[in-house]
Amino acid sequence: MISSDEECTHRNTTARHSSKMTLKLLPLPQNEWQMYTRICKAAFIPGILSVMYPEGYSDEAQEHALGTLLRTAERHPDRIQMMKVVDEALPDDDLYQKVVGISQWKIFPRERTEEEMKQEEEVSNREDKECGSPPGLSEAVADDFGGATSEYKKKHLGNRPHVLLHILATRPEHERRGVGAMSLAWGTQKADEMGLPMYLEGGPKGVALYKKWGFEVVDVLPWDAQKHGYHDSLKHLCMLRPARKSSWSRSHHTQTWQS
Repeated sequence: MISSDEECTHRNTTARHSSKMTLKLLPLPQNEWQMYTRICKAAFIPGILSVMYPEGYSDEAQEHALGTLLRTAERHPDRIQMMKVVDEALPDDDLYQKVVGISQWKIFPRERTEEEMKQEEEVSNREDKECGSPPGLSEAVADDFGGATSEYKKKHLGNRPHVLLHILATRPEHERRGVGAMSLAWGTQKADEMGLPMYLEGGPKGVALYKKWGFEVVDVLPWDAQKHGYHDSLKHLCMLRPARKSSWSRSHHTQTWQS
């Protein structure tokens, strides 16, 4: 016999398990990359995009971001990997085409020389100048945050090969369903297959999840959104995951699909 508390716990556990059964991790093809900017808007407002775009993250700004992303992918065809998590139980008229979460990964499979990194930066800066800034972007915030992330990537990675988790975003109404963990399962397995370390920058909210997947906090990003008039500091932590063998991955990860 199950007590009322046990019965409630059983129902909740069953419901969570059932809800996860409708989730599926898939590649996000380039012709769907517009969904990436839309999910980011849903996930990071309020948040970092509120500071970056104080007047709002407009459709025009999203188109600009998409263009930049596509040009980067064209220059480095194998670097950017986009993944999506879809919920097949959502209605066909879902505003996000059933996509509940996305992740953007950047894979650097070999060591880059100082000259290569310098050339990449010069090309990127020249392109940014030619294309202009996204509509509504706060240049001060972009320079502050972008400068900090660039500096600390170099500090902790240098020119070493690695896998970077650039963005992990979940629609707020679908948090705590294992959406983020599904992307992390893919990314950590990829890194393990390649024998590469991993790096990310994220807020305190995600630290517990990232630690379950082998990341450890190594630094605090020198960045404070309050300097730009935001009500919160939007603290970001730098996290590293050492290179591991592929045999480590699945046996550990199957127990930790929680987000």
